[in-house]
Amino acid sequence: MIFELIIAIIIVRYLQKSMNTKTNLPNWNIVLTYIMYAAVILLVSYALFHAARPVTKWFSHALLLYLIYILYNEKVFKEARQVLLAIAPFILLSVFSDILQLTDKNQYSTLKSLIDSLAGFAILWMIAMWLITNKQKKALEKEKIKTQAEAEQKTIMASMKDELEVQVAQRTAELTKQKEELQHTLEELKATQSQLIQSEKMASLGELTAGIAHEIQNPLNFVNNFSDVNAELIDELNAERLKPKDERDEQLENEILKDIKENEQKINHHGKRADAIVKGMLQHSRKSSGQKEPTDINALCDEYLRLSYHGLRAKDK
Repeated sequence: MIFELIIAIIIVRYLQKSMNTKTNLPNWNIVLTYIMYAAVILLVSYALFHAARPVTKWFSHALLLYLIYILYNEKVFKEARQVLLAIAPFILLSVFSDILQLTDKNQYSTLKSLIDSLAGFAILWMIAMWLITNKQKKALEKEKIKTQAEAEQKTIMASMKDELEVQVAQRTAELTKQKEELQHTLEELKATQSQLIQSEKMASLGELTAGIAHEIQNPLNFVNNFSDVNAELIDELNAERLKPKDERDEQLENEILKDIKENEQKINHHGKRADAIVKGMLQHSRKSSGQKEPTDINALCDEYLRLSYHGLRAKDK
């Protein structure tokens, strides 16, 4: 009898602690507390009042059967039904034993040894189930902790992922902005480079001006001189043709015409020299897009050799 009430108190404390009824099931926590108080009162009454033991015994049975009913019938205690499987055989056997002892003492005497053996097995069963329940509870708690840790890890990973995405977006925006700024700076540098190249060309053209002007003056002097000579030769030819026919010297006329032709060839040659110099100046001073084009290597070498020569001669005659 005392053992049953102790079991009732232990079961009530187990339910309150394992299921945290004070927070999760406040109404049922009150009921369980009343059951525990009742078990304590019955336990004290059974120990102190011998005359009241028969009545106390049946109240104890009623209390334990009510506890079994709660565990079996209420869905909120579904997780604790293994406790029911643990205590039910012993409680039911105890109730059956007391009923049999009250109704048929002879039959009870006959079955007493069997009932005691079954009670021993019921106690062993209760202990085994209690150990299994504790083991399962610990396993469930470990699994719960593991699940919570995984959930927390997933939450942390998701948070880190979102943070990284934000950082990547910010960094991408910064890199894009820097790229645009660098592109703009590169375009400005290219424009400045083109301007510097053009300025350098014009500066070098200024240095070459003196030498090139002298170079141009030479063919122009030839052109002017041979033009003057041709004018004099033409006057001589006209004067010779105005003479009477018997006084004209055809050989002299032919020589004058030959000299005029030679002078025209020299004028044409030196005119082309001056034209080539001017074209070289224009080619040097013109703006360029920087696009690569096919060129004549021989003409290029000849042009820059002459330009270099004129530049050096402008500095040191």
